[in-house]
Amino acid sequence: MGTEEQFTIAWEKFLSFVREYVQKITLQKAQSEKNIESYTKIEAMKKLHEAGIRTTCFISPIFPGITDCKAIIRKCKDICNLIWLENLNLRGYYKPVIQNYIKKKHPELVSLYDEIYRKNKRDFWFKLNDELREFCRNENLEYIRDDDSMQRPFDAKPIVVNYFFHEEVKRNSTKENSIE
Repeated sequence: MGTEEQFTIAWEKFLSFVREYVQKITLQKAQSEKNIESYTKIEAMKKLHEAGIRTTCFISPIFPGITDCKAIIRKCKDICNLIWLENLNLRGYYKPVIQNYIKKKHPELVSLYDEIYRKNKRDFWFKLNDELREFCRNENLEYIRDDDSMQRPFDAKPIVVNYFFHEEVKRNSTKENSIE
């Protein structure tokens, strides 16, 4: 079997792995905060990156008060080319499922989730944006908004891209959309 065929098989296995992951519902991700799968995914990303394949760490959904973005960024910043941040969007049938989960497992967060998802206040996301921008500055990582270009050299530090404000995302955005 040739190198190209081996790569094709490895790529198909990786895509299968990604498809299976994407099919899992948001609740499963929330219920397994100390998830062994996360370790496996980080190891897979590390191996791909070491093999010269561009990788992206997609931190999504960010559960307010639960997801530790800084810890994930620290863990992945040397094994990826991009880090995407996406907030938890609650709509459809799973909104009450997630709200009930928070009520049962994290009652201390019920008022925060009420502010964000019932009253539609974005204060939490603006505060987290400011905290992550400062954190990235201290880690010497570029922190921008709505730009997922891969125009950097492979060995450059990753760009951290904020997608908290979906309603403001514009296709083909440029660096002028940086969050300052």
